[in-house]
Amino acid sequence: MPTIDRVKSHPRFNQSMDARKVARWLENRFRETVQYQQSTGRWTYRFLHKSLKGCSFDHSMMVDIFAEMAFSYSLDETRSGNFFTYGIDGLYFGNEEL
Repeated sequence: MPTIDRVKSHPRFNQSMDARKVARWLENRFRETVQYQQSTGRWTYRFLHKSLKGCSFDHSMMVDIFAEMAFSYSLDETRSGNFFTYGIDGLYFGNEEL
């Protein structure tokens, strides 16, 4: 597993990547619609498509996704009912049963 320093030196790592860029990346990656909102100083992403209703993403899948985005491998997972939130380097996203 790469260290944070190795990840941050990755040519695709962008310190200034903003929420809109991340949301577009997620839309392209999952071919789903995502929304983003700023709450308590952290960005939260929710998948809106009904096919993801009640869906859970496992830890290894999230690690792979963020590795592709060239972020650190440290990953937080929070579960509350059918809502799953994953966070990494201050970016948070999840899926929620609508």
